[in-house]
Amino acid sequence: MDGVSVCTVSVRVTNGLITGKVDTFNGTKLNVFLGIPYAKPPVGALRLKKPVPVNRSWTQPLDATQWPKACVHQKIHQNYFNVDMNEDCLYLNIWSPALPNSTETTALKPVMFWIHGGGLMWGSAVEKWYSGHVIAAMGDVVVVTFNYRLSTFGLLYTGAKHSSGAPGNMALWDQALALEWVVDNIANFGGDPTRITVFGESAGAISTSLHVVSPITRHLFQRAIVMSGAFTNAVCNANASERLWYERAVAIGCDVGDKTGKTSYEFTPEMIKCMRGLSADDLLKAKDLTYSPCELDFMIDGHFLPHNPIEMLKSGDHKKDMDLLIGTVVNEGSFLFPIMIDPVQFNKRHPKHMTYAEAREYAIRLADSLQSYLTHVSHRPPVGDIRIDGQQVADIYLNGLSNATKSEVFMQRMGQMYGDFRLGCPNKLFARYIHSGQPNSRVYEYYYSAKFAAGDQLFCADWMGVCHFDDIYIVFGLPFQEYDRYGRPERHISAQMIETFTRFAWTGRPARLSGADWPQYYTIAGNTVIAPYYEFSVEPKVDTNFGLNVKSVECEHLWYQYLN
Repeated sequence: MDGVSVCTVSVRVTNGLITGKVDTFNGTKLNVFLGIPYAKPPVGALRLKKPVPVNRSWTQPLDATQWPKACVHQKIHQNYFNVDMNEDCLYLNIWSPALPNSTETTALKPVMFWIHGGGLMWGSAVEKWYSGHVIAAMGDVVVVTFNYRLSTFGLLYTGAKHSSGAPGNMALWDQALALEWVVDNIANFGGDPTRITVFGESAGAISTSLHVVSPITRHLFQRAIVMSGAFTNAVCNANASERLWYERAVAIGCDVGDKTGKTSYEFTPEMIKCMRGLSADDLLKAKDLTYSPCELDFMIDGHFLPHNPIEMLKSGDHKKDMDLLIGTVVNEGSFLFPIMIDPVQFNKRHPKHMTYAEAREYAIRLADSLQSYLTHVSHRPPVGDIRIDGQQVADIYLNGLSNATKSEVFMQRMGQMYGDFRLGCPNKLFARYIHSGQPNSRVYEYYYSAKFAAGDQLFCADWMGVCHFDDIYIVFGLPFQEYDRYGRPERHISAQMIETFTRFAWTGRPARLSGADWPQYYTIAGNTVIAPYYEFSVEPKVDTNFGLNVKSVECEHLWYQYLN
């Protein structure tokens, strides 16, 4: 922001008075409220339970001028506005350009409700790139960010037999309660509860896509922006989820209460008591930094997700008449390799050299590992004789390369292959179902290919190319906050993306770019979906930055058959 806040501002909600602060950005006044509780602290008897609304009133003004603590998670950096973590963490933050005034007619502004990513293992609304002030000021919208529980705290499922246990999907229920709080209260902060855009990236995008199908939340918002991810057919059913968490509970020493000597993979009351009594650090150990065979450990619980979400999507059981903007980056997968796939070959700082022959062999092995992933999702319907053809995968992703190609290009292609399967193609498949299943829904797409001179970012090394999370810095306006790190091209792209997102929140259509309206998805010849997109690139294209059907070969002809 431009400087130190010099005055406070107060808003009254049902529970009482909330005191925030007034800041400015580029001369625009903003009313900022940090750390507003949207649920009771999930501790004590409420630990590992669904969130409970705040039903008490406070007699003194609630101080909302300081960043809240993050939810407990596996930290992989220290870039936080508040470095402390706590299980008492269910708070939200609001940036509003204008508050309602009893003496003036102030039009309510669209609301942008941000769900952060992090694989449900790390991340927080208090990470330094998630301040909403630039978007709010430049786009004239109300921005809301919030914490939700992660890892074991937000995902543990101990079966349906025991009411004292953990119900699963607590992270999604947290998100739902935060969204309900916004619907009920945001008008007091100048936001329009009938014009809410939910937007999220990575795990936040997968969450957003689930809110589109969930009967609990689909009516609470009007538009969605889904960045780099969407759910697939790998969401757990209850039995698979309980077995997965049972095995984790046993691994951390909570194998108690079963006197039969047989493994039923069902929690006992003693096991639940053991889990509830573990320290925060020990609970974190129950879920390590590897991908679950189930989609982020979300589960079909019969309530938030009554059925397999991909089947709900295909059958038309989802939000209707919605505006949707999706987006992907060139390389969605490279950032994962140093963290959890192959930290030696793909070391972030010093990757091993890779030849064409090695790349081809690696692509085939990677395809085999994805086949193993498909096979071991025990709840997945049988896929018959369909198997991932490693040779075909290698042909597609190494097309045009040779022994003369640089090593880093081969490694980028491996990342693109994995990222397309896990994040990029699910994102595009979700959009196609929304378009095909509801003619009144408008679907738009962007493709992000801008590599900047700012150097290594948190997740992305230079050799990875344009990778997962690179667009987050741009969307949240970091080039306007860190002038010593970013230059004019970065600020230009950032202004474009902020205008695109906020104009979408205002009208349901992205902003005009390159002198042209942004075309939406359409269908020809009965069932052929045409997917126009706009490419955010460092340099303008010779003809236009608009294109059609990006990554159609990779997604339509390869991965969709395994993601359906």
